[in-house]
Amino acid sequence: MSTNSRLLKKMCDVAGVQYSLIQIMDWEGPGNSSVNTDKEISEGDHNWVVSTSNLVRIETNFDTQFLNVWFELWDGPPVELDFEESAIETDVWVGILESTSGKLSAVEITDPRESPPVFDLGKEGIRWNMRVILRTLVEEEPDEWNDHEEAEPLLSDELEEIILQFWE
Repeated sequence: MSTNSRLLKKMCDVAGVQYSLIQIMDWEGPGNSSVNTDKEISEGDHNWVVSTSNLVRIETNFDTQFLNVWFELWDGPPVELDFEESAIETDVWVGILESTSGKLSAVEITDPRESPPVFDLGKEGIRWNMRVILRTLVEEEPDEWNDHEEAEPLLSDELEEIILQFWE
């Protein structure tokens, strides 16, 4: 990977995982792309991530949780990250996402938020290179959970985190 690439911008969102799944979605894109959204474009190196036109579905290691989702835009292939020893396990997937609008959000599977934060990649109609990094931070799910109904803004359960890196 290139060591000369620069991080252009980043954003962190706290999003909910349900049934061990979370989606990254182009809100303006579904139904507007020339690629059939039911057809898988890229499965990458592992089957825990599936990317189709305007949608990425990520399977996590824990069933229900709130986690940090980091969006990063790079001007070229991102530098390899040197993870601190706090992660129990790190999975990496590299593939392609075709995004109609270039505006992406982390979306819960069954109960999506009305207006989740949007990460704007700055260009429409691009097939973006994408790296998904899933960092597992604990060995097993806790017996007690944070009360997210009372928390504003939402807080991560700090079981896992996802880093999404995009470049042309």
